[in-house]
Amino acid sequence: SLYKSRGSKLRRRSQKNVAKEFGKQTYWEGSYKEALVEGGARQSESANVSFSWYCGWEELSPFIYDLVREHFGLAEDMDVHGDLTVLLPGVGNDSMIVDMYDDGFTKLSAFDYAPTAIECCKTILGEERLVDVTLNVADARNLREIYQTKYFDVVIDKGTLDSIYLKDDKSSKRSNVVKSIKEFTRITNSGGLLVCVTAVATDVIGDVLEEEDSVWEKVVDTRNGVFMTCDGFASINIDATLLVYKKR
Repeated sequence: SLYKSRGSKLRRRSQKNVAKEFGKQTYWEGSYKEALVEGGARQSESANVSFSWYCGWEELSPFIYDLVREHFGLAEDMDVHGDLTVLLPGVGNDSMIVDMYDDGFTKLSAFDYAPTAIECCKTILGEERLVDVTLNVADARNLREIYQTKYFDVVIDKGTLDSIYLKDDKSSKRSNVVKSIKEFTRITNSGGLLVCVTAVATDVIGDVLEEEDSVWEKVVDTRNGVFMTCDGFASINIDATLLVYKKR
């Protein structure tokens, strides 16, 4: 769940207090700086620098491949990666971006609103991969200066909307999610996919994406049951709810 924490400092806090911190940029900056220091002390590119929320690429990839093949009309013997443009919002220090790149997804973009998160990401990726991957410091609620309209084929949100939902007081929680989803909608191609792995803002995300005038069509919602791929992989391996929508 989102309340899974790393390090003795976090373990000493109550879940409620930690959840409040997850909505603050200062919390993430401090967390990523700590990760960089720990990784540097161990003199390893990825030691203690990376941390994956909810699941890693190993758990998520069967569903991404299955969804991409089905909704982009790719046969089993066709290259799934190809020219597929993929965005990872709130990338933080998640090593999934490395695993995706090494799996063949070379048209990757990612952003985070914590500058040190991007430094972590650069450390995790290494110089060779950075030649192809585009990284930016940005806020999900306003991406107009960073990404053009209808650019991405797939947007994979893994806990970022949850964090945004926790950012402010109750009255603005939903509005923060709405602003972010509007930006995801703007930058996603028609026919593109929005994949959300969520444990906190699940109902809000679903409600916003399913509003009457929404351009999104629901494809997967594991609140309604386990999602199985053609190869028999089950969504129970993902430690959160999986929501997938296709843009009309």
